Amino acid sequence: MRGPVLFFSLILIACTGPSVEEGDACDRHVVPYPDLIGQQERTSLNGGYLDAMAHYTAADYATARDGLINYLSRKGADKSAYMYLACCYLE
Repeated sequence: MRGPVLFFSLILIACTGPSVEEGDACDRHVVPYPDLIGQQERTSLNGGYLDAMAHYTAADYATARDGLINYLSRKGADKSAYMYLACCYLE
């Protein structure tokens, strides 16, 4: 768990630091990762993930973030949700 948290923390720090160019580094360089989850068949295990990804696809990143945090708190959650969670924070 330390590896993904450290990685995403470094991304957040890089995007919030001072910039030589005009504008925020995240605005200039970050493109949300495409939703590769939303087409999965809904099950009792991935329902929360799919719901959060519907918000992600609609660019409602705050709601998607909350849904992903809730989903990731469940035992057996798909760890790929951390990548989408990081994208939510960057957006």
